[in-house]
Amino acid sequence: MVERWAGLRPLTGVEANASEQWVAREQTEFMVRWSQEIAALSPLDRVICPADDASLSPEVARSVYDIVAVHEVGRNEALRIIAARRVA
Repeated sequence: MVERWAGLRPLTGVEANASEQWVAREQTEFMVRWSQEIAALSPLDRVICPADDASLSPEVARSVYDIVAVHEVGRNEALRIIAARRVA
């Protein structure tokens, strides 16, 4: 597990009725500085936000995002990570 500061920007949200229950899916963009440690990031990985919630209030929970796509910005400048999470 690698922790990084990231810019966070909500992109889209969709609600659907699946298996007799409403399921929401939210897409988010994360922007992180490029580094060799995360250069191989792919849709097989996940993003956990916030990474460390020990100092946060009890009502703030961690969210697990599935990575949809990773785009390199510039040459070794940053990574643009498009990720989605399901909210039941």
